[in-house]
Amino acid sequence: MSLGRTSLEVSSLESGHDSRSTTTPNFNPTDFQSGARSADVSDSSSFSGFQLPKFEVFETSDKSKQPEKVDLEKFENKAFDAYMDALGKTSENGYGEKFTVLMFTRDNCGFCARNKEQLAKEGAKYADKAVFSVSDPTKDQGGKQLFDAIEGKAYPITVVLATSDRTIRVAGQAVGELDADQMNKFLSDSMKKPMVAYRNEDSVKTSDAMV
Repeated sequence: MSLGRTSLEVSSLESGHDSRSTTTPNFNPTDFQSGARSADVSDSSSFSGFQLPKFEVFETSDKSKQPEKVDLEKFENKAFDAYMDALGKTSENGYGEKFTVLMFTRDNCGFCARNKEQLAKEGAKYADKAVFSVSDPTKDQGGKQLFDAIEGKAYPITVVLATSDRTIRVAGQAVGELDADQMNKFLSDSMKKPMVAYRNEDSVKTSDAMV
């Protein structure tokens, strides 16, 4: 029995394209009748006149590769661990490669719960630039030290720190609940100046002090 169809239809839904390409391999379907001998891969003569179908590959967009939400549970009530993770291997003047984004919260705080959700969603766009943590200072000793260092007074409060092993450098701070647009703008503005700029600034200050 021969194959009823010799053409191969290839389409990519993930790429958002509806276009289809139809490729017809150059072979005779009667060669594939029931009981026919399987071609030996090692025997190149068995593939004489046979051409593999060409597949059109569509690359997925960068947006589809981005996570839908930041994993806030990884460093939940582990603000110091998040800070150290962002610090990584520091450069000569003590700054890490990533920002540290901390949201300080308390139990039974509706504003905090909603703000946490917005941080998880909007923070996904900046997952390659920062390490995120949600901390309740009453449950997290490291979080309490950082909360006191920025002189936190209310909840929720979201802070972006230019991670350094020398000083607590605040790049941005927002008190209260933020909606999606506000959260996105806050994170974008706070990380507009890259970490390398902070390193260079301190490098210049150190050189000036030595003169």
